[in-house]
Amino acid sequence: MVKVSGKRKSISKSKKKSWRKHSDVNDVENFLEDFRLEERLGGSFNERDDSVIFTVDKSADSELTKHPISKKAKAALPPRCLDILQPWTQVPDPIKKRNRVRTQEERKCTIRKSIEETKKKNGFVKKKDVIAKQSRKITEAIKKNVPKRGEFKKNIWKDDDKNPLGDTTWLEEETNRHVLKNMGKLRIRQPQSYAKNPSKAKPSGLPATEMPHPGISYNPSFTDHQQLLREIAQKEMKLMKEEEHLKRVTSSMFSKISPEENSQRWMTEMSEGLNPSGDLDNENGGEYMAINPPTSFSKKKTLKTRRKQKEAKKEALEKLKQRIEKKKTADVYKLRRMEKEITEKEQKWAAVREKRAKKKASEENMTKKLSKRKFEEPDLPFSRPHEITGNLRALKPEGNILVDRYYSMQKRNVLEVTAKQLKCHRRKVKKFVKPSHRIEESPTVTKSK
Repeated sequence: MVKVSGKRKSISKSKKKSWRKHSDVNDVENFLEDFRLEERLGGSFNERDDSVIFTVDKSADSELTKHPISKKAKAALPPRCLDILQPWTQVPDPIKKRNRVRTQEERKCTIRKSIEETKKKNGFVKKKDVIAKQSRKITEAIKKNVPKRGEFKKNIWKDDDKNPLGDTTWLEEETNRHVLKNMGKLRIRQPQSYAKNPSKAKPSGLPATEMPHPGISYNPSFTDHQQLLREIAQKEMKLMKEEEHLKRVTSSMFSKISPEENSQRWMTEMSEGLNPSGDLDNENGGEYMAINPPTSFSKKKTLKTRRKQKEAKKEALEKLKQRIEKKKTADVYKLRRMEKEITEKEQKWAAVREKRAKKKASEENMTKKLSKRKFEEPDLPFSRPHEITGNLRALKPEGNILVDRYYSMQKRNVLEVTAKQLKCHRRKVKKFVKPSHRIEESPTVTKSK
């Protein structure tokens, strides 16, 4: 069977679609692909020199002569994870000027830059720069103190409460706290109710366990036991005196009266100043009387009176000015007396300051008021003379160790003073029935016989 070639069909290439469909451009695309490849590899191989394309290997073949890269040199090299970001083509960037985000220094206004430079020259430093410098010093000091592997310089059994960084008073509270926390020597913060400024608050100087009174012993001496009984008796007498005082100024101060007499007194006090007859208009003859006196047109101030009043005011001001000037000249001759008064005041203030310092020193070991209740010393346990046995076998136990520790912590400002809650205060809840849940009682129906 012979294939007969027919007449070639005419194709119109006036449209882009038909041009793309019926045009063969493979040779052009192959040429462009080869040209782009050469560009990526650094240009045409025909145009480049042999020294650029080929290299002469002059190194030895043995691998033993190769020196391995040190850790320091390897650390200076860029990481392998960033290789993908490196340019892999030799084609130059067609867009030379590209938009990029400017740094904070580049975005800063020129006027602002000049102001900051002048401030820097005059010695003004920003607070954040000072804090950054301090933080840098702390970091460097910590790095120096970090021991190397296998190096043991610190005695772990030695109790060293000092800060290894030295004097850290110039550091801020948060910075110092952060450093001590990371070093395992965190300072315990005092409660805010301990002082207005908790950073300046000092812990109590009282010992955690105080020595008990010698009269409490199971076998005390006669003098110690008598002294203990005397202290307890004085404390009891003081309480009785306070109770008698309160009774005297409250219940004993007022006399008892009957309810009828009390109501009669109340009526007398409430009706004081009232007219019992009720005839208020009879005193003035039934006429209305104004409080202010009546005025008339004839009593109006004349121009002459007003002028004289102005002149009198002006003259009074002049006299006042003259008196002030006279006092200024007189004060010059009072310098000795003024100097004496100033020295007396300074001595008085010095005495007051000394008194305050002594008071503050005496109050250092006193119990602070951390709550609305004041700390009261607990009652001392005691035994009467006939109860003292002299041996531990027949000793009657007095007091409680846990209660004693609890009062000790309150005294040393560790715990706030509280009172035992004997009554449970519950919130009063209002109860009611919803209209949708209310059940209405139906009227009873009586059956007829």
